[in-house]
Amino acid sequence: MKTTLELPDDLFREMKSAAALRGMKLRDFVIIAISEQLARMKKQNSSWSRRLPPAPRVSKTELKRIHRLIEEDSERIDTEDWRR
Repeated sequence: MKTTLELPDDLFREMKSAAALRGMKLRDFVIIAISEQLARMKKQNSSWSRRLPPAPRVSKTELKRIHRLIEEDSERIDTEDWRR
């Protein structure tokens, strides 16, 4: 697929120089650079999501019960205790 990218001049020069130093075509250098960055991003995203436990499924009835318990508990709070 062909596309056009607008890049800052200094980035383009650095990229072209890096490709030349490695004896690579600019096209191949760009493909590798983008592929490696996407792989890093994918790895970061997957490792982040693996650290989180799956969200539990809670029914609406259970949510209402939890909210009611929180409300009941909140009503028992002595505001004077918070001021001390």
